[in-house]
Amino acid sequence: MMRMEKCTEDRRRQLVTELTGLVRGKVPQLVRAHDRARVCESLFQYGTAETRALLFEEVRHQLAELSRDKYARHFVLKMLSQGSKEQKEAVGASFTGRVTALMGHKFGNEVVEAYFRDCASADAQQRMLMEFYGTEFLLRSTETRSLEALCTQQPEKKAIYLTNVRSQLQSLLDKQLLTGSLAHRLLREYLSLCSQSDRADVIESLRDAVVQMLHTKDGARVGLMCLWWGTTKDRKAIVKSMKTYVQKVCVDEHGFMVMLALLDVVDDTRLVKKALLEEMMANIADIVPSEHGRKVLHYLLSPRDTVYFHPTLVATLAEGDGNPTSKKEPAVRRRELLEAVSEAMLKTASIHCLEWMVDSSLCVLLAHILSKCSGDSLHLPLTQLARRTAEPVTSTSDPHLVNNSAAYMQLKKLVQADKQRAADGGTGKGIESLLLVILEPDSKELSEEAVLSWIASNRTAFLLVIMLETEVPAIVEKVVQLLQPHIKKLKPACKGAEILKKKVSAAAKQQKAADSGGD
Repeated sequence: MMRMEKCTEDRRRQLVTELTGLVRGKVPQLVRAHDRARVCESLFQYGTAETRALLFEEVRHQLAELSRDKYARHFVLKMLSQGSKEQKEAVGASFTGRVTALMGHKFGNEVVEAYFRDCASADAQQRMLMEFYGTEFLLRSTETRSLEALCTQQPEKKAIYLTNVRSQLQSLLDKQLLTGSLAHRLLREYLSLCSQSDRADVIESLRDAVVQMLHTKDGARVGLMCLWWGTTKDRKAIVKSMKTYVQKVCVDEHGFMVMLALLDVVDDTRLVKKALLEEMMANIADIVPSEHGRKVLHYLLSPRDTVYFHPTLVATLAEGDGNPTSKKEPAVRRRELLEAVSEAMLKTASIHCLEWMVDSSLCVLLAHILSKCSGDSLHLPLTQLARRTAEPVTSTSDPHLVNNSAAYMQLKKLVQADKQRAADGGTGKGIESLLLVILEPDSKELSEEAVLSWIASNRTAFLLVIMLETEVPAIVEKVVQLLQPHIKKLKPACKGAEILKKKVSAAAKQQKAADSGGD
C-alpha cells in the first residue's frame, strides 16, 4: 500500500509509523527474507530521517555480511542510493580489508561496485584499489597511491604488485565478474604497466568479453588497449563479439571510442563490413540522433578531421598508431571503409535530407555525407535539396532553407565542395554537383521570379558569390548566363548584391576575353 501512487501522504506517514514499530529490533533478520526485505527497503525509502537512522543503526555492524546475502544486499543498495552522506561513508568503511573478497562474490560484487561508482570519493576509490595490490594495504592506514606511483617509488616490488593484481583479475575473470568500473579501473592500471607477454595473455583472455566492458570509461580504455596491442586473432574475436551490439556500442558515451579505434586498426575491412558496418547501416536512422553515434559516422567519412573531432580525442586515437599488428596503409583502409558505407548513407540521406537539413545537429552530418560519398544514390538527396533551395525567397521570415542559419552554413559547404571536387580532378558537372542541380533542376532553369528573389536577398546573393568563387567553368558560366539579364536590378544597398554585381561583371569579362582569344 505504501508504495502505491494512490496512497496519500498522510496515509503513507501513518503506515511508516506503524511499520517502524513492527520492525524495530528485527531489521537484521527481516532483510534476509525476500518479502520482508522489500518492506524494509520501502520503509527506508519513504521513512523520515529518524526512521532511516533507526534502521541503519540496527545493521551498521553487519553491512559487509548483508552485502553478500541474496536479498539483504538490496537493502544495502537502498542505503547507498538514498541514505545520508554519513550512512554511505559507513557502508564504505565496512568494506575496508574485505574489498577483494566481496568483489569475488556474486552478490557482494554488485554492492561494492555501487559504492565505488556512485558514492566513493577519489581517495576512497584509490584505497579500495590498493587492497588488490597486496596484503600490506589491507588494514594499514597509508597514503593513497596509484599502482603506477607505487611501482615507480618501489621498483623492487613492482613484480609483486603486478602478480597480486593479475591473480585477483584472473579470479574475477574466471567468475565472469569483470563487469564494473572498479574491475575495469584495475584492469586498465595493470595493462598499462605489465610486460608485453603478460599483456598478450590478458588480452587473449579478455577478447570475447571486451564488448561487455565498454559502458564505463575505464572499460572502454581497456577495449582500446586490446585493439591496439592485440594480435590479428584477438582483433577478429573482438569484431565478431560486437555483432548484434553495434548500435548500442555506437551510441554509448564511452563505447563509441572503441568503434573508432576499431575502424583505425583492423586491416580486414571485409570482416568489418560483414560483421559491423552492415548492421550499423541497417540501424543508421537510430544511430544518427545520438551525438556519439554521429561521431562514428563522421569518422567513416573523415577520420581524425579536427573539424568534427576534438584534438584530445584525435590524440587518444593516435596512441594506437604504429602498433605492430596493423600492416595496411591507413589511406587504403579508410577508402575501403568509405566505399562500404557510401551507398547506404546516401539512401538514408535521400529519405531524411529535408528533415535533417533544418536540424542544427543533423545538417552537419548530411552535408558531410553529400560531400564525401559518391554513388548512384547521390542524385536523389541533391535533387531534393536543389528543388527546395531554388524556391523564391519571399522574406527573412520565409521558411526557406537559406533563412535557417544552420542549413545556410551547410549549403555553403556543399557549394564549396564542388571546388574541392574540381581540384581533385572532378569535372564539377552532372548529378554530383549540387550547384548544377540547383541552377538547372530537371533541365529547367530557375524561374525568373526565383532569380529576382535570390539577388534581392543578402544570403542567397552571397550563395551566388560562393558559386562564382568555385572557379569551376561549368558553374561560373551558368551563374553568369543566369544573372546577366538581371544585373541592373541588383540592389546596391544589399552587401551581397554589391559583391555579386562585381563578381558577375568580372566573370563575364573573363569569359568574353576567353571567347575572343579562342576566335
